[in-house]
Amino acid sequence: MTMYSYIISSLPAKINLETNIGILEDILSTKIFANEIANFNIYEGEELNCWTLKYQNRNTHNLEYLKDQKEIKYFGQYNENCFIWDILHLSKQLIERTYLENNMFSLHSSTISLDDKYVLILGAPLSGKTTIATYACLEKSFSFVSGERTLLSSNEILGGTKTIALRNATIDLYLPMLCQYKKRRTLDPAEIGINLARSGKLSLIIYPKLCNNKGHIFLMSKPMIRMLLYEDSSSIINGNFLLSEQRIPVQSLDKDVFRVLRAKTIEKISDKVNAYFVEGDLEFIVNFIMDKL
Repeated sequence: MTMYSYIISSLPAKINLETNIGILEDILSTKIFANEIANFNIYEGEELNCWTLKYQNRNTHNLEYLKDQKEIKYFGQYNENCFIWDILHLSKQLIERTYLENNMFSLHSSTISLDDKYVLILGAPLSGKTTIATYACLEKSFSFVSGERTLLSSNEILGGTKTIALRNATIDLYLPMLCQYKKRRTLDPAEIGINLARSGKLSLIIYPKLCNNKGHIFLMSKPMIRMLLYEDSSSIINGNFLLSEQRIPVQSLDKDVFRVLRAKTIEKISDKVNAYFVEGDLEFIVNFIMDKL
C-alpha cells in the first residue's frame, strides 16, 4: 500500500494517509476539512517543527500517541460521515501542541482592533462573537484580526483566523447588508470591504450576549476571567473528544510546563486588561467597546 501525505500549508501539523488515492481525494475535497483547517491554522511566522498524524485504513480501530516521536497513529475503517471530524480534531490537537511548544496558545474568540487597540471577544458558540466583530468592522471602522480563533503570547495578539463564518439567520437578523452572501459558507473580510490587522497589544476583553434586551454590563472579577481563559485555552490540547466511530477517548497532549505557561500568561492578561460581560444589541455592545478604548 502506498503512503500518501498531505501537509497542511506548511503549518505545524502533517497528515500522512496510508490509504488509496480515492479516499485521500475525498478527504481533501470536503468543504468541512478545508474550512475547519483554514479556521484553525493561524500561525503566520516562520515554519515550526511539526507533529505528524498517520492514518491507516483498517477494519479495526486503534489510536496510539507516540509522544517521543511527536506522532499520533490512528487506525480505522474510513467512513465519510465521521472520519473527517476525527482527522480534524486530532490535527487541531497537534497544531495546538506545537503552538504551546513555541510559547503560544489559541483561544476560541474573535478579535478586532481600532487605533492599534485590540479587543478580544470571547464566549460560547452562538454568543455573537463573529457577528459583533463583523458589524464593528463594517459600521464602526474597526479592523478585523480573527473570526474563530486568536493566537496569543503574553498579552500580545499574534494573529488569528482570517475568514468570517455567518449563518443565514444571523445575516437576516443582524447583518442584512450581507444578504447577497447568504449562500457562502465563509467570507473573506477583504471581499466585503473590511480592513485586516495582525499583531498588537491586547487592550480589552468582552464576553458578549447578543440579544434585543436592555443593555446590561458588569466588570468581571480577575479570578473569573482567569478561570474562563484557562478553561478555553485547555479544551483542545486536553483531548476532550471521543473518536466518532468506536468512541475511543482521545488522550491529552498537555504537560505541566504548558499548564504553567498558560496560567502565567493568563494571570498577566487578567492583571493588565479589564474584562466585561456585556448584554445588549449590536449597537449597544459595539458602542460600549468604543467607549472603553
